[in-house]
Amino acid sequence: MNNEGFTDKDLSRMLGAALQKKTRTGDPLSRLRQNIGYSALWAGILSVFYILVWVWYPLWPVNLCLLILLLFTGWGMLNCLRIRWLLSPADSPAPVLEEMERHLHLIRKWIRLQTRLGIFVYPFSIVGGGLIGAYLVSHQPIPVLVRDRILDLLLLAVVVTFVPICAWLARRMAQRRFGRYLDVLLNNIRELRADKILLYKERAESAGS
Repeated sequence: MNNEGFTDKDLSRMLGAALQKKTRTGDPLSRLRQNIGYSALWAGILSVFYILVWVWYPLWPVNLCLLILLLFTGWGMLNCLRIRWLLSPADSPAPVLEEMERHLHLIRKWIRLQTRLGIFVYPFSIVGGGLIGAYLVSHQPIPVLVRDRILDLLLLAVVVTFVPICAWLARRMAQRRFGRYLDVLLNNIRELRADKILLYKERAESAGS
């Protein structure tokens, strides 16, 4: 058997083509790209909603919370689009196994970053929503509400209670939206690795015979 000119990239592409035929109906990268695109769309819708609330309720403490939420949501939307663009199409010239491993690492890192940063943003969302609710119910000026000890203690209790719940829900939503496709991608990587090792052994045996 002649192995001249047969490189690791050729081997990787050959394995990748075989794997794509077996997983054509459920390509995990395609579904991950699609779900990340949906995430960017929802982030854009939320940004518009925050801007509308800003216009409807020009209250400076609420606007401060909305500004932080807008910055986080806008950053999240741009980051989603960046990650979606970085997920190379199936005809990428890079070795298939290396590309799959890069995609897996990239998406996992992106999910961790999003969920961790969310922990610092949830308090502003809760406080801003609480102040709007208190303002609509009591019709008291914001400076009066900010100095209300009972409201302050209530908001603090809600933040302490709901931030861990929001963090848990964010992880669950990420797992529900991306987890099963990441599992498929990880299984594909393991299958490619096993096939690659097997072909290396076959090539070594052929070269030695």
